Amino acid sequence: MDKEFTVSTTMKIVYGLLAAGLFIFSIFFFDAYNSSKGVEMLLFPLLMLLCAILIVVSFVRRRITIAGDSLSSVNLLSKREMPFTDIKGYRIGRKEIRIESISAANSTMVIRNYIDFGDSADLVSWIKGSFADLDGTDYEAEKNNIAHDLNLGFTAEERQQKLARAKTVALLYNVIGVFVGIALFLPDQPIITIVAIIYPLLGILIIMTSNGLIKFTSNIKQSVLPFVVIGFVVPAMVLLGKGAGGHHLLNTDNLWLPALGFALVILVLLLRTGLNKTMGNLTGQTAILAIVCLIYAFASIVEINCEFDQSPVKVYHATVLGHHISHGKNTSYYLYLTAWGPCTKQEQVSVGSKTYNNTNVGDTVTLNYKPGLLNISWFFLAKQ
Repeated sequence: MDKEFTVSTTMKIVYGLLAAGLFIFSIFFFDAYNSSKGVEMLLFPLLMLLCAILIVVSFVRRRITIAGDSLSSVNLLSKREMPFTDIKGYRIGRKEIRIESISAANSTMVIRNYIDFGDSADLVSWIKGSFADLDGTDYEAEKNNIAHDLNLGFTAEERQQKLARAKTVALLYNVIGVFVGIALFLPDQPIITIVAIIYPLLGILIIMTSNGLIKFTSNIKQSVLPFVVIGFVVPAMVLLGKGAGGHHLLNTDNLWLPALGFALVILVLLLRTGLNKTMGNLTGQTAILAIVCLIYAFASIVEINCEFDQSPVKVYHATVLGHHISHGKNTSYYLYLTAWGPCTKQEQVSVGSKTYNNTNVGDTVTLNYKPGLLNISWFFLAKQ
């Protein structure tokens, strides 16, 4: 099969309109440029103009060519060619196709956003019919290894039962974790907070006692092993959001050491048994684990410090100097307050929409200050 795949007409129109929009905006900003504001003000329109040019060059250059005995890929800044005899197989995801080489010295060819190409279905069909599905190969190899692993039982039936049981345990853990995260939205339920803090640790225990059958994360196309990432991450993320929304830390000096130490301990435990080697990319998996551990550790330390701080409240008052709304993926509301008590300078404080709407410039707000269970001082605004 000799064929060249280029960006489809529809996608050329889409990218062309995007480039045209950037070009028009750059011209508008160039026209409005005032030399008195400094030459640096030209950087923004120049950047938009550069992006417009790169978009056009990209969809003109991009192509996949099947010719003779090789497959080649041309992108904006690169060109790769791989002989058929050097292709080990493929992995197809939602947005990219990875063509892996037999030779370790030859890097993987990555075809990103392959649906942008005209007749992309023909390209996918040809690749599937010409080379090995490496995800499927990995899946079957791992399945076969488990079926013959004497550490999991003396008979094939016993080993399959243990795998099935591990899948059930992981599924229940993930489902319950989602419910724990939802339950955190209930007000004034310290027992749920305790459960949410402990629950990710239970996930680590499940991984460590699964005899290698449960991993932190997995890919159902590559690996037969179940995972607990959902049950771990959902409570951790909700804890983080809950802490950020209601607990205003005044001094974080005593936060970093316990949070980073806790994160490091969790990361070490997960690295020992939680990595899924079948999926490869151990560096990427480690990076994801590190991020998740940091989120969970900081969220847990903040919640322990604030939710279980039984010290008496010290009441202070501050005057509202101004307010603003930040629009992004989420809408955030802020009040600018005068200095008060331990806070010796004017600062902005995030508040809920109800408090924001009920507070005007010049109003006095009440702030409740507490030293924190772990000596991380914090405060919260009294309800308006």
